[in-house]
Amino acid sequence: MYFNMNTQAAIVKYQSLECAEEKKTLYVADILPAFNKLSENLIFVYGFKSSFSSFEELKSDCVSFLYESLYKWSPEKG
Repeated sequence: MYFNMNTQAAIVKYQSLECAEEKKTLYVADILPAFNKLSENLIFVYGFKSSFSSFEELKSDCVSFLYESLYKWSPEKG
């Protein structure tokens, strides 16, 4: 499973960190792989296509959206 309790714990830790370098290291190591796999699955399962964007561009846009939404994630909601 690509998004598990370890990913959830990494997001909670990410939200609590102040140092940008520590956040970057944690994001790249523990969160980004899950976001990449989630984005790939969303594109394939729902058949997202664009005549103007490649698969990698769609995936990048999706990962960017997830990254920008990290601050909204609430551990209380699970």
